[in-house]
Amino acid sequence: MRFLLVAALAIVCARPALAGTPVVDPPNCTVPSMILLVGANGVVADPLGAFSVTVRDFNNFPMANSSVTIKFYCAGIRICQYQAGLIVDCSNREVMTAAGPGGVATFSLVGTASPDNCTPDDPSCAAVYADGVLLRYISIAALDLDGVPGLTGEDLAVWLGDYFCGTYTPRLDYNADGLLTGGDLSFWLGAFFGGHSVNGCSTTLCN
Repeated sequence: MRFLLVAALAIVCARPALAGTPVVDPPNCTVPSMILLVGANGVVADPLGAFSVTVRDFNNFPMANSSVTIKFYCAGIRICQYQAGLIVDCSNREVMTAAGPGGVATFSLVGTASPDNCTPDDPSCAAVYADGVLLRYISIAALDLDGVPGLTGEDLAVWLGDYFCGTYTPRLDYNADGLLTGGDLSFWLGAFFGGHSVNGCSTTLCN
């Protein structure tokens, strides 16, 4: 009788785990430490800005259809009201999409950064959520640095001006190595001459 009771309890206790809904597990998810705001070529966002978030549960299984949200906090960072294939909530400064097969959600965000006047951004300028669960805080880099959509020589002038301030700021750090070097400048020049960020928003910027 005692054996039957223990066995019955074991079955009852096992049922919730078998029938439970998968829950997002941040340590098992894959999230970049930095995202890059880019321009567009008049049709699509510059592919240099493409990044992915992979959502997984506590069993390390991918969670397709999970809702992935990027929420922006830094005042000088602004995104466009329209982002192809994404849902934009300007009032909350959020961009959302659903994870596809393999639990992967892909973004490429068009936006700008206003001149920071030698005041560095917070390295936790945005946060990534999946189904409302915080995955991690991330930094933001931007190609467009003068606050006016579209990549021009003015943005280069802002980059150089901020660089010579001698103060590190994530918005200029395109390889996210924690340093501002000629490599970051070379990246910006490559994006400029690549011609995929010559335009900015097809609509207006979120406030």
